[in-house]
Amino acid sequence: MTRLFSARTWLTLVTAALAACGGDSTNPSSGPPTKIDPVSAQSRSAQVGSVVPGGIVVKVSDASGRPVAGTSVALAVTLGNGVTMPRVAITDSKGEATATWTLGTIIGQNEVTANVDGVVTSVRFTATGVAGPVTN
Repeated sequence: MTRLFSARTWLTLVTAALAACGGDSTNPSSGPPTKIDPVSAQSRSAQVGSVVPGGIVVKVSDASGRPVAGTSVALAVTLGNGVTMPRVAITDSKGEATATWTLGTIIGQNEVTANVDGVVTSVRFTATGVAGPVTN
């Protein structure tokens, strides 16, 4: 009877452990994206014409907070005249999309907005363009 009790106890523990893993928020979701959040700093500064350090990184998740892989994130320069590469980034298995941001020639405020179709909110990143060294 002790052997049977041990097997039942083991089976109960394994079942409980597996059930607890079902709602793991780190596994990618197959559900639709509902949220976009910044991962990289939203406000920085860089010399005009240069790459903004750290680039742009956002995380896309579903209603349960699980990452959504394979989602397109549109990145638009909404202030200034810089560029992002790529202009549409795809989320990885962690739900993260990454892009580089190169400032244009505008000294002062520059901005990139990240959007996902079907998600109501967007994420804005700003960078202050500063003058570079004077050259002759």
